[in-house]
Amino acid sequence: MQPGCRLCNAFNLPTHLCRRPARPAVPPRSTRGCWSQQPQYQVRRCIHRLPHSTLQSSCSHLQQQLSAMVDATAAKTGTLKPVWLDCDPGHDDAMAIILAGYSPALKLLGISTVASNQVVEKTTRNALDVLDLCGLSHVGVVKGQAKPLVRDLALTCPQIHGETGLDGPHGGPVLPHSQRQPLPGKAVNVMFAAIQQQYTTYPQEGKVQLICTGALTNAALLLVVYPEVKDMIDITIMGGAIGVRHCAMVYITVCYPCCI
Repeated sequence: MQPGCRLCNAFNLPTHLCRRPARPAVPPRSTRGCWSQQPQYQVRRCIHRLPHSTLQSSCSHLQQQLSAMVDATAAKTGTLKPVWLDCDPGHDDAMAIILAGYSPALKLLGISTVASNQVVEKTTRNALDVLDLCGLSHVGVVKGQAKPLVRDLALTCPQIHGETGLDGPHGGPVLPHSQRQPLPGKAVNVMFAAIQQQYTTYPQEGKVQLICTGALTNAALLLVVYPEVKDMIDITIMGGAIGVRHCAMVYITVCYPCCI
């Protein structure tokens, strides 16, 4: 059997299903120079070597495309779409917060955090830091579940997002520290109160879109504790490949399948 990629090996997945080429074996250090200087190990560092002008141009182009999409959506519906973002920042979720907060087609009701990319204390702090840095300090954040429903410990991935969950290219925090604190109360109670108020006060805006980009623990508990909420929300998740045990599965599907 051929060796699988690092993700397959880390989660003990069947390597014959792996769609990624195996990482080449590392020769002993004595036979050549430092392994980190070899081309096959430079992929993760490439983005940090791009000229700033190139990154800025790419971001501007993406912003124009996104603006055109949300403008078309707003023009078509005539109203803002209310959304609640349940996330685990994380670099990817930091971008989701910014896009949700500044989209002219969306009304961001609030943010709940969950343990996934990092422990929930760190993902909550990261959400507050991102919001304040980007001028979205009016958006509240509530700290959600610290562990899965049927496991004792949360599985995190500091090897991807760093020890803070939002590490810079050389490690360590890079964002200014927010002075705000999370909203008081249990996440499911805060989420339900905000969703119910929106749905009953502005029925013309339709259901609230619950967008889950992290582990689905908060969403699962919300539906269990408040089953009536199912008539008030539509749910969008970031996940996939359920039952296909190889590295093509989304991380949160592998680590937190019980909520799905």
